[in-house]
Amino acid sequence: MDLPVWQRLYDELKDQNFMVIAVAMDSRGVDAVRGPITKAKTTYTSLVDRDHLVSDLYNMVNVPQAVWFDEAGRIVRPTEVSGFALTLNLLKVRKTRESVTKVNASSARRQS
Repeated sequence: MDLPVWQRLYDELKDQNFMVIAVAMDSRGVDAVRGPITKAKTTYTSLVDRDHLVSDLYNMVNVPQAVWFDEAGRIVRPTEVSGFALTLNLLKVRKTRESVTKVNASSARRQS
């Protein structure tokens, strides 16, 4: 399960107005997913979609998949396979943030 990957992403970015909402698409309901979610000790929101409305709405055919929204609720990245791809994206976000931090620090030193 990708719950730990999502948790790491959430922990890293939650203070930057970032949110993770996991939706389990399981027609067996809450009891079928409660165990894995509890075991993963997630602190982000987890929902259950018994009727697979989310997958229909966002054209998800495999799980796990991810959809990225901006603050206005607009899709900013198409539906993508999560897990390994998400881990790669997390690494890219981290490297970009580190680069921006270095540039800002260097700029601040030059201005002082």
